[in-house]
Amino acid sequence: MTKRVAALFALFAFAVAWLVGVLRGHAPLTRLENAGIALASGLLAGLGVGIALERIVLVRFAEQWQERAAPADPNAPPNEHARAASPTSASAPAPAARNVAEAVAAGGEAKR
Repeated sequence: MTKRVAALFALFAFAVAWLVGVLRGHAPLTRLENAGIALASGLLAGLGVGIALERIVLVRFAEQWQERAAPADPNAPPNEHARAASPTSASAPAPAARNVAEAVAAGGEAKR
């Protein structure tokens, strides 16, 4: 993924630099030099963005995988399974409260 993002950034930067050179009336050698510099800069920027995106995606996949791999305690109440899987779910409303809110919204009360 990183290589693809870097290649896209580099090719886009090259094309933009070439078109700007054409529009400004630069000589072909000057256009090529400026587009080469833009290509290298775009490649470096694309590598940075690609590495960042890859790390974000890999971290998210690892979190999801750990949530699925966490064994559930059969003796715990149903709400405890969700709380054990993610520590941030303590601030979220309970499923029963969400169901009540959905029932009220379905009944037309939430449209006011």
